[in-house]
Amino acid sequence: MRKLFDRALDYALHLIALALLLGITLIFWWHYDRSQNQIQQSAILEAQDFSQSVAQFRNFYANTIVPAAAMHEGMIVTHDYQNIPGSIPLPATFAIDFGDLLSSNSNYSVRLFSDMPFEWRENAGICDNF
Repeated sequence: MRKLFDRALDYALHLIALALLLGITLIFWWHYDRSQNQIQQSAILEAQDFSQSVAQFRNFYANTIVPAAAMHEGMIVTHDYQNIPGSIPLPATFAIDFGDLLSSNSNYSVRLFSDMPFEWRENAGICDNF
């Protein structure tokens, strides 16, 4: 009888150890998965906020700066502002050039997507399925 009891106890201890190991593994996996989801959600929210900020900056330029500048005689609003003295960029040109500047000086990548691109620009138009 004692031998049977010792075997049952040994078997039970193995089962308990296995259950604890599985439990720890499941808790670790659950915690890891949850933290990955939180990191992803945080990155998405940050990207949305940044995208909205860039759009607001472009809209401010289009709605405030361009109309004020256009009121001055001789002020030209053009895509070719770098080659025409005294001119300022179109809002879309401004957004593209500003996005290029941000992309080169930060960890962000900013691109203007349009179904009506400036065809003379390098990499004009939608470049991917996004």
